[in-house]
Amino acid sequence: MRKLLFLILIILPLISCEGEGFSAENVRLFHEAEFTDGVKTSEAMYFSLTLSADDRYELKLTSPDGSLSFTSSLKKDGAYYESEALKITSYSALPEGEYSYSVINERGEEIRGSVVLDYPTPYPASGTDDETVSSYRAYIGPDLIAEGHDPSILPEGTDRVTLITTDSRQNRVLTTISI
Repeated sequence: MRKLLFLILIILPLISCEGEGFSAENVRLFHEAEFTDGVKTSEAMYFSLTLSADDRYELKLTSPDGSLSFTSSLKKDGAYYESEALKITSYSALPEGEYSYSVINERGEEIRGSVVLDYPTPYPASGTDDETVSSYRAYIGPDLIAEGHDPSILPEGTDRVTLITTDSRQNRVLTTISI
């Protein structure tokens, strides 16, 4: 009887740990496109979510038709974990639709689900078309010389400016205009 009680006391904590894990909330995909003088030069999407436990996580994401898959570590940024930029090539469009995902922690515990990527229609070719510019970056040559929230006041010598807009679905549009 003592041996049985001893085994139960050892096994019980092991069984209760199996039920522990993590949960996800606020799961979303958002799109970022860059335009230079009205021509799209690159685009990428990002995966973002909040997780119930601080840990190291890896993302596996599959496109709606299963033809594309992405793997990324998830980095914590404030309350959110966010993927690296997920893209095919600089100029390839990512398909809209429902992506399936798997988030795995360092102990091998896994959460699966799906999340939708959709684009605003139509994407503005300029940061001032139907969107409010939230911020800007000013450049001389390749060097960033200023950042701010009022693109009407640019530093002297600026030869290009990137206007940053965010739509209601949190898709970001970066429009670079040569001056």
